[in-house]
Amino acid sequence: MEDFLGDVNLHKSDYNFNVYIIRMWNVPTKYNSSEVWYVELILQDNKEKQD
Repeated sequence: MEDFLGDVNLHKSDYNFNVYIIRMWNVPTKYNSSEVWYVELILQDNKEKQD
């Protein structure tokens, strides 16, 4: 079963996402610019927006 990004809630801890990575940034540590502190991602799933 596939979950969608819009289905995320506090009552569930396991998800199975099928997403595209739209943009990715490596954020360096404050003390060593060659070391990655964390990664930021923009994700998109394949669910169409319905109005």
